[in-house]
Amino acid sequence: MSYIRFERIWEDYDKMVQILISSSNGSYSCSQDIYIYPEEIMTFGEQLKIFPQSLEEDVVLAYGSDDPKVYAYLHLRACTYNRAGHVALEIKTDNHNIHKKAYQHASTHFFVACEATVLNKLGRALCAWTNDMSQPLELEWDTSEL
Repeated sequence: MSYIRFERIWEDYDKMVQILISSSNGSYSCSQDIYIYPEEIMTFGEQLKIFPQSLEEDVVLAYGSDDPKVYAYLHLRACTYNRAGHVALEIKTDNHNIHKKAYQHASTHFFVACEATVLNKLGRALCAWTNDMSQPLELEWDTSEL
């Protein structure tokens, strides 16, 4: 079973939130926290609701960079991976070893295959969730036949 989960951890006075994003494709999984404004999540959700509009379209939610001086790195990318229109969610994370101890470093890069309707549903759910983040948002789907 594959899943993606969004959980609000903290909210700042200016409405910036710290969220924990967890995901799995059944074989690999990860969790990474980031700091983001709900409007950025809403924009990502709005784009996912109508994804894909073309085979070349990518929809991205990104935080940080590959620069290890930045707190962390998260890159979620909805993409079409073949000419038949099959889609996936690409997930890249790096905690940039914020504790400065080698055994606490973590980075991931994997894809979660899904139907476009799953990403559309995720988009609708993210848009609704940005209005009330009091409960985690989790979406699961079966990838065994993809």
